[in-house]
Amino acid sequence: MILLRRIWGCWGFIWFGIICGLALVLILPFHLFFPSSYDKYFQRYWYQVLGRFVLYGSGIFVRRHGATCYEDKAYMILANHTTAMDIPIQAMGIPSAIPFKFLAKSSVSKIPVLSSIALRCAILVDRDSTESRQASKQAIVEAIQGGQSVLIYPEGGRNRTTSALAPFKMGSLALAYEHNFPVVVNTVVGANRVNPLGKYLELRPGIVNSHWSEVIEPQRYSSALAFRQGIEEMMLNILEEQDRS
Repeated sequence: MILLRRIWGCWGFIWFGIICGLALVLILPFHLFFPSSYDKYFQRYWYQVLGRFVLYGSGIFVRRHGATCYEDKAYMILANHTTAMDIPIQAMGIPSAIPFKFLAKSSVSKIPVLSSIALRCAILVDRDSTESRQASKQAIVEAIQGGQSVLIYPEGGRNRTTSALAPFKMGSLALAYEHNFPVVVNTVVGANRVNPLGKYLELRPGIVNSHWSEVIEPQRYSSALAFRQGIEEMMLNILEEQDRS
């Protein structure tokens, strides 16, 4: 059983690499010859196409719960983060195929070829730099006000703890509250079972549950802190309920 799991895990990793390589070949001309105003059309369809290839080829299926449709406008999407598969899972599960940029580590920009694509698909941030954090906040505001949704992991990165959620960072949540951006919350359950913590090369077949909230207005809460606590409780309730079932 362990041997079969390792063989499948190796296949999943190889498949992931093949799809990423093909994606670079197909996507690079798009980024070279189309202006940035076309980015949202790319994100709307390619994220889902690539997500399906990566996940289905690895035997991973996404079951969506909660909201089934959102208006075609910009949102701040808040999600928990446990594995490298989270972005394909979110792209597959998101209702209405909303195009989104995601907040990513600035180290992505050091990868040849991928860096030029990342600059079009993501907002990069160096969390150790105050200047970079401030610039990323401004980029988030400009993106959402310009009609582009942004996916943010309020835990600040992958949850490497044994807790259901890592402590939330206040930055993006305070930003959402200050501007009263419409927020949707995505709680992913079971991703760590198909890609266990610390085992980047191991992908296992299985079902991941992706829960989507209704649209939330942050300023319905009394403060940014209350808003953060409300989002944490919402995610924890779903995670704990799934653990009991």
